Amino acid sequence: MKGFRNALTYNPLISITLIFLISKACQFLIFYSLYKLGNHYDCVFDKSNDLMFMEIEHLTGIQLVQDTILGKFIVYLSSWDTHHYIKNIILNVTGSTKNKLYSENSMVFSPHIWCKFISCLLTLTPSSYWLSTIFYINILICYLQAVAFYLLMSKCVVCVEDALIGTVMFIFNISGIFQTTFYAENLSVLSIFTALCLRAYSFRSKVWFIWYALTLPLFTLSVLNRPNCLLVGLVYVYDLMQYIYRRKLLKALIILFLGITMGITASYFLIVAPEQMFCHSSDFSWCVHSRVYSLNLYGVNIGIRFPIFYSYLQAKYWNIGLFKYYTFNNIPNFLLALPQTVLIVAAVLHGNNKITDRSLIIPMKLVAVGLLVTLYTVAHVQIINRISNIVSPLLINYIMEILKYQQKSSGIEKLIVKMYLLFNLIYFVVQAYLFLCFLPPA
Repeated sequence: MKGFRNALTYNPLISITLIFLISKACQFLIFYSLYKLGNHYDCVFDKSNDLMFMEIEHLTGIQLVQDTILGKFIVYLSSWDTHHYIKNIILNVTGSTKNKLYSENSMVFSPHIWCKFISCLLTLTPSSYWLSTIFYINILICYLQAVAFYLLMSKCVVCVEDALIGTVMFIFNISGIFQTTFYAENLSVLSIFTALCLRAYSFRSKVWFIWYALTLPLFTLSVLNRPNCLLVGLVYVYDLMQYIYRRKLLKALIILFLGITMGITASYFLIVAPEQMFCHSSDFSWCVHSRVYSLNLYGVNIGIRFPIFYSYLQAKYWNIGLFKYYTFNNIPNFLLALPQTVLIVAAVLHGNNKITDRSLIIPMKLVAVGLLVTLYTVAHVQIINRISNIVSPLLINYIMEILKYQQKSSGIEKLIVKMYLLFNLIYFVVQAYLFLCFLPPA
């Protein structure tokens, strides 16, 4: 066992790469079993993915699907919200909004950040390779997530082995198949982890401002890509309070400036920009049913519509609103969210912190509380399994502490962690089967 650990920690990057590839190979084997079963028994009864690609070919003349095993895998990966991402990517590449691919509800799915980024890269490749290019770009981003997570942990823990074990847990975390398909959260998580790495490095650097200031574009990118990432602004709030408490007012003012800048940028993108982007060139229902208000700032009239674009779409197409998800038919979704919820609550309440630096754990606890409040009031709670990666440093630190210091941990904490790890292992497989078959929950 000691020899295995030495081999694992001898070159962490190679170890992370191998483990990452193993995780993706496991998901590919799950797909391959479904593919073979589907050929024999037609068990994959939903053909929505095939129909979507046929529609894209009919409307644009672009044939995306290749008759290869990788092509089939990508078709299976295109379930659920991936439909919207692929449509937005194709729209960005072709530049056409005069067909059915351009729809109001698809505008929730990062058309101007994630989809624009992907489409810019697709212009360099033939259309027959677009799907495989999207696949490889996403895999690369998810791999860089794992590397960034390791770098973050290695700056905040004493033992390199702990950082590597934590990274393995992250690679096999509960979001599972969503880290293989083309969801925008992957780019946001990478941006957040990279920003947290720079933040951790800045605390040990003589040029603190330069490294810390680089967190601003990264945190802002994560928010513009997925607005729920606005919660990472609580990291700035924590740092601001710490420097005020230590009477380091210059640093406190710098952090205040960075936080305000991020807030203004996000507010413009979410509140002001949609009116300019959509209400002069489309027939979106939001432009008809929202009320516009004129705001004069330094002689410039700015049109602001309420309800804001993102909230309107979420309410109209996904029935998202204050406590709207609390219905009897959603009880299974609450049960599915329970293991991750229990783990987050336990990690937030856990007082001892022997492995990871408090400067990372405490702000992560603030973000975790904000995430729970948001999900259990105005969201579909089961997506906690998909979007809680932003607080995975907190969760994995908690799991490692309970496992490493079992004698000092309470019985209930040990039970929570062991049951969670068992659930995570089972759900990693079950979730992949369900998603690839286009079956709920997603």
